[in-house]
Amino acid sequence: MTIEGTQGQQAPVDAIHEEKMAANVNTTPAKAPEVVRSEEEILSELQTAVSAKDFAKVKALSTELAKQQKAVEDVAKEQAKARIGDITAKVKAELDKTAAKLLKYLPEADVAVMSGIWYVNDFGESLTSCRVTKTAPKSTGGSGGGKSFAISTNDLLSEFGDVVMVAETGQTYRQAHEASTDGNSRYKVRTKLLKLKGLA
Repeated sequence: MTIEGTQGQQAPVDAIHEEKMAANVNTTPAKAPEVVRSEEEILSELQTAVSAKDFAKVKALSTELAKQQKAVEDVAKEQAKARIGDITAKVKAELDKTAAKLLKYLPEADVAVMSGIWYVNDFGESLTSCRVTKTAPKSTGGSGGGKSFAISTNDLLSEFGDVVMVAETGQTYRQAHEASTDGNSRYKVRTKLLKLKGLA
């Protein structure tokens, strides 16, 4: 297939297409990959610069060394964070199993008035701490009595954990709950979750 050229000549369609494609080719040179040098290499060059009293180079190399050391530290922190996350998941899984067995062992009447169990084992201390949190009663008619909330905080978080609790910061109920292990702080979160559930 051919089409008429500007001066009556016929030019192949394929040739015209190739010319258009060539015109759209990006001629910007590719950026050279950043060379990451070892700390030993930078230190060696830094010592040479100091001996030569090349202070401009000393400054540049010191900046490069600081960035390189920070990069190494950041990697180490991320690895440690990931490791702690894995350990936390393993420990939580075992504690969940223990808690499930404990709840089966306890009388139903005891479980009905519980909203959670706090167990703390600080390896730096010789004593452990355990506290059973009590379910807050729902007030009726100002008498102070009412039905206990037999729903756990974990169940409430499973349903509403990803809902935004603090509009200004975008913090969710789960994030607020995990931000502090203080009983009063978590109780405030639980109270708001109960309201969200329509139980308080």
